[in-house]
Amino acid sequence: MATIDLSPATQILSAATPFTVLGLHSKDALHIAAAIAAGCGYFITTDDRVLKKAQQIATIKVKVVNPLQFLIEVP
Repeated sequence: MATIDLSPATQILSAATPFTVLGLHSKDALHIAAAIAAGCGYFITTDDRVLKKAQQIATIKVKVVNPLQFLIEVP
């Protein structure tokens, strides 16, 4: 359940653009940029492609993990 609602904002779109240039699909980049804008510490996904690409992008300011990794890391 979401506890924060974000409206579409230019800064989220701007933040997503470099991620697409680095190889993420536009929807994935938008989701990650929105998570960063919301102040999330983690972005949880089961998409192996997103997990792999996100690990290669040093500018992502959120930790991208799968659900199992999240359960192991967060007490």
